[in-house]
Parts: sequence; C-alpha cells; structure tokens
Amino acid sequence: MSKKLQQNGLFESSRMMLPEHREAYILHQEQLAPRTRPSLDSQAAEEMSRLLSNSMMLGDAVP
Repeated sequence: MSKKLQQNGLFESSRMMLPEHREAYILHQEQLAPRTRPSLDSQAAEEMSRLLSNSMMLGDAVP
C-alpha cells in the first residue's frame, strides 16, 4: 500500500494553507495573548549593560 494512504500520510503530504486562513490565524494569535515588553529594575538593567559592554570589549560570549 502507498505510504500516503497509511496512518496520517495523506494529510501530511498535503500541507497547504490559504492566505485567508493564514491571516485569520495570525490575527487570532495576536488577540489571544498580547505580548508586553518585560520591565527590568534598574539593578538588572545595569548588570545586563555591564555584561554586554564587557563582552563587546573582550570579544567573549555573554554567559
């Protein structure tokens, strides 16, 4: 028997999404969970800034 007709092969072989469905999905995802930028306290922001500047000067990876 053909592999396409076994288990879920027919669906897996025909993955296609209409542009209207894609746009509706994206809109739904945006409305579902709006993303907000996390706020850092001043100490955490200063530490992150220090780590990044040291990394840039020394050429090391940020831990």
